[in-house]
Amino acid sequence: ATYAALQGYFAVGDGTGLMREQFPAAVGDNPYSYEWPFSQVHVAALDLTGMPGARGAAHQADLTVRKAGQEQYWNAAGGTTGKPGYASGVVPPHGTGGDLFYDDNEWVGLADVQTFLASDDATSLRRAQQIFRLVVSGWDTDPTHAKPGGVFWTQASWSTDRNTVSNMPGAELGLRLYQVTHDPYYLSWATKMYNWTNRWLQRPDGLYADHMALDGTVEPTVWSYNQGVPVGVNVLFHEITHDPKYLVEAQRIAAASMR
Repeated sequence: ATYAALQGYFAVGDGTGLMREQFPAAVGDNPYSYEWPFSQVHVAALDLTGMPGARGAAHQADLTVRKAGQEQYWNAAGGTTGKPGYASGVVPPHGTGGDLFYDDNEWVGLADVQTFLASDDATSLRRAQQIFRLVVSGWDTDPTHAKPGGVFWTQASWSTDRNTVSNMPGAELGLRLYQVTHDPYYLSWATKMYNWTNRWLQRPDGLYADHMALDGTVEPTVWSYNQGVPVGVNVLFHEITHDPKYLVEAQRIAAASMR
């Protein structure tokens, strides 16, 4: 019912497969939503196709439309690191594009892995691998920065933050790709992202602060999504390594989040 409401009120209906940012539309709104909310509609369609039998099959056509809409954000020329990825806004001819955000791309990469696991679609797996290479290109390699390392949040010039939300989902994507391919490249980078975030952004009680500036200043705000993803990352590390410490850590973060 929720997804039907999304389609009824937010779908643009012009053949692009794209959505509006909000309902009712306001004066000055872009004709299409930013990439991040669109990617969540894409994931919703993907999840609905996972329902058993006819109920899941009924959403397959819409998933095809949403996957096509997702590509309206694809910047094949690449951003500041030279790696292609999904821009924050629709690219030409339907829009003017936008900066690349690493967390935005990580959500799509995770959806691509989910698509591959559901349908054995090799194209989706290749796109997830492509996105992970973009994420790795966002790693801070400047040793003069305070607490060097970590994946930046965005390629936009107005932010140089390194965030929990750009590192932990990156680790999650790397671990999912490792489970599929068994390529140690993915496990190695996922471990680096996990360790950096734990060292500099995790509080003693297990919760995670939002981000760190280049001068080492930590923005201490605690957001729920910054706690949920590390729980999943630790569960994946446990599945891969069978080391019980990761399951204990997942439970610790979950308990702190509940409190």
